[in-house]
Amino acid sequence: MAEFARFLRQITGWLDEESGWYGVFRRGDPDGLRACLDGSALPPWDLVESLLHDLAEHGGRRAADAALPRARDLHRAAVAAHDASRPDRAALTAVLRARLAEHRTAAAGAELLRGRLAVERDPWTAQRLEYELAWVRDEADRASARCTELRGRIAALARQAAEREPVRPPPAALGGARFAGAAPAPPPVLPAVGGAYEGLPPGAAGSGTGAAADAAGAGPAPGSGGPGRPAAEAAPAVPLPPRGARFPGPGTGEGDGPPGTGAPEPADDAAVPSAPLPRGARFAGAGPGSGGRGRRRKQAAEAAHAAARRAAALRVAGETAATVAALRDAGRTGEAYARLSAAAAGPPEALPDLAAELERTAGGAEVATLLWEAAALPPERLTGAADAFAAAGRTREALQLVRHAAARPVPELAAILAALHRAGRDRESEELLDAFAGARSTDEAVELAGTDPGRLVPQLLRAARRGPAQRHRRLAHALRSAGLPGAPDSA
Repeated sequence: MAEFARFLRQITGWLDEESGWYGVFRRGDPDGLRACLDGSALPPWDLVESLLHDLAEHGGRRAADAALPRARDLHRAAVAAHDASRPDRAALTAVLRARLAEHRTAAAGAELLRGRLAVERDPWTAQRLEYELAWVRDEADRASARCTELRGRIAALARQAAEREPVRPPPAALGGARFAGAAPAPPPVLPAVGGAYEGLPPGAAGSGTGAAADAAGAGPAPGSGGPGRPAAEAAPAVPLPPRGARFPGPGTGEGDGPPGTGAPEPADDAAVPSAPLPRGARFAGAGPGSGGRGRRRKQAAEAAHAAARRAAALRVAGETAATVAALRDAGRTGEAYARLSAAAAGPPEALPDLAAELERTAGGAEVATLLWEAAALPPERLTGAADAFAAAGRTREALQLVRHAAARPVPELAAILAALHRAGRDRESEELLDAFAGARSTDEAVELAGTDPGRLVPQLLRAARRGPAQRHRRLAHALRSAGLPGAPDSA
């Protein structure tokens, strides 16, 4: 810990206190940065990575590349020593929940800004929104990296606890004449477990607040906020290799993915053969559709086929989620994003299973990314995805999916609303129109209403009425001015 703090002080000695990320951290959370530099708190790895980026700007890339391996080793050793002295999984779990909440907040803010950018016409306002979006994305990326590391630390502590559990001796052989020849029971076979951090890729730090952060050893660490904003407190971490072009290193090649990245496709119809039906005079009436045993045999074959396809779909969903989590853990976020994009373009009925597996293995942030990608699907496929989520009891995801689609061009929105109407998805249609009314202009609302006035004029008016009164008055006046049928005579 002390050696790592000395190393950080050496790095910051080369940097300008007023510029770069170092300047951002000093202005945003000077006390937290001071605690990291004097050794009383462990900084998250993303903060260390940012300082190395500043070092590359001031001292040259060669100096930063030379410092990177030592920074990674010292950070890993400091985190391992801390967790060995204070192995508190409950505290780390509490910190993880806080970081997940931070990521959800940042992801929601980014979604809102992207929607505003999609409809913004003023170039100066668009430039300001892009600037804000860049900072919100940085907050989301840092929170995601810290969540990944916290999961790794919790898993490592679980393995350490398993290693410390005593192995019970096998029961003694039963004695006496009644049990002559009875062999002693074999000892239990325990799974082979590596060291505390064996096989774990280095990750970004987690962080926490309050008592949970104190219990987890997470002093206040800067690095999770925009300029001039207080940064999140950081928990210790196992370091993750720096990501991005500025530090090309291990894990950036295309051919070094984690094992199991190629998930098998679902089994096709031929994978479930059914027994041939009996033929001949003895079995007259036993053919398909004839009732009796033939009908029962056909139903059994169909049930077996459906069960096999269901098992294959669950297997593919689990393998895809595991691959995404492994890529995130290795710092290969671009490949993880590409994998989610490809999965979103797959069969819509497979998305609810994938969302459930992503929640279990990778967290809700990955589900949000999956929904964002699925919102770009063609209208019929998007409707199929919403229908699949609703049928699986995941109504929240179905509604979030259509809300994401509110930023699409008006002709595409008209096609999506028509597809939802044909599918009987009235609630999803209302959710989409609510999001549209809150983010798009009145002129665009009139354009959308004109594609199907009889159906969309009253729906848009209801959506506007659920917002501020001024919104409804403006829309009603615009619809009357356009001469669309169904527009109210007065607001």
